[in-house]
Amino acid sequence: MESIEKKNMCARYSRIVLSAGEASGDEHGAELIEALKRFSPECAFAGMGSERMEAAGMKLSVDAKKQASVMGFHEVASSFGKLYKAFAVMQRLLREWKPEALIVIDFPDFNLRLARYAKELGIKVFYYITPKIWAWRSGRAKLFPKYIDRAACIFPFEKTFFEDRGYTRAVFVGHPFATRYSSLETTSEEEKKRLRLEFGLDPEKMLVCFFLGSRNQEIRRHEDLIEETWRLLKSKHPELQGILAAATSVNVEDLKARFNNLSDFFVVQGESISILRASDAGLIKSGTSNLQAAYCSLPFCMFYRISVLTAAIAYFLVKTRIFSIVNVIRPGTVKELIFTDANAQNAVEELEALLFNEEHRSAVLGAFEQIRQQLAGTEFRESSAEVLSAAERAALIFLRED
Repeated sequence: MESIEKKNMCARYSRIVLSAGEASGDEHGAELIEALKRFSPECAFAGMGSERMEAAGMKLSVDAKKQASVMGFHEVASSFGKLYKAFAVMQRLLREWKPEALIVIDFPDFNLRLARYAKELGIKVFYYITPKIWAWRSGRAKLFPKYIDRAACIFPFEKTFFEDRGYTRAVFVGHPFATRYSSLETTSEEEKKRLRLEFGLDPEKMLVCFFLGSRNQEIRRHEDLIEETWRLLKSKHPELQGILAAATSVNVEDLKARFNNLSDFFVVQGESISILRASDAGLIKSGTSNLQAAYCSLPFCMFYRISVLTAAIAYFLVKTRIFSIVNVIRPGTVKELIFTDANAQNAVEELEALLFNEEHRSAVLGAFEQIRQQLAGTEFRESSAEVLSAAERAALIFLRED
């Protein structure tokens, strides 16, 4: 067991710049800021993020939700102008504010370039939530010894991945969800019913949830699949009700108008965790929500539709044919429907198995428990009495870096 000593913490950091480019990064960044403030109360923060990081105490130099949140080759190309402007603002912040450290969070193409610029200025660079370069464009690992002073990984296999490529400054700190959602692994039937009532649903009917994404490009590609799947599933099982989880960043009224002609189908915004807990099965797009579902013990089928251009390029660049993070951690845990396989017939077939095949459902839930154990990061404890979060572990590692 590796212990992290807090005594005699050096107050060498008075200004820290952070850079997060997506909604999930904003949430992780907010937790990290709170942890840094706990161990270094005098530190000031500025950088790129969104409302969560701003609320945690960071001066927002770039609003990532408006200027940086894109995904996919075509999408990045079409958004190059706003990304270029965001990068220029961050460069100026590093030059003029002169922070002692830059902490970058995921968002690799942007953040690795920013890390290089920071190192040219003599600024220490730390990576929290290392990018999934083990999945594609793994050659970027060679940039870490050059530009990253310390990296905090949230998946256990990432540390080994970096070490195999000559980078020995990576540490597995556990996954943020291990402490954030530790109390959500079991939801009683009474609690499910209570949550359904809060959403205005029938508490006695089984509930299927749908997550289509938070970006406009994702929503456009996925909304037809959601509608077709629900129509087919409802025709076969009229006793079911459905709920769509709308991200806080989208126009929920547009989504309600889009799906208002579906029977027993409801759109709710900003309640993703409660929706997962209230549901019996889900059709969930690839991404962070997959792991959230595993922590909430919700059996689900993963799907993702991508543009033709993105699919063609990804075929040559992606090193893995596994797209859900739960399957990367434990292969074969959930069904994946990608590109042309993401159709209503396939989705309904898997949802029926998750809802009504108890053996299949139990196998998925058992796999989720194994995943949660792997991500706990129990080798890092401050003391036997205190279990630190991933953000707290990362904060201590960064703050003690010479």
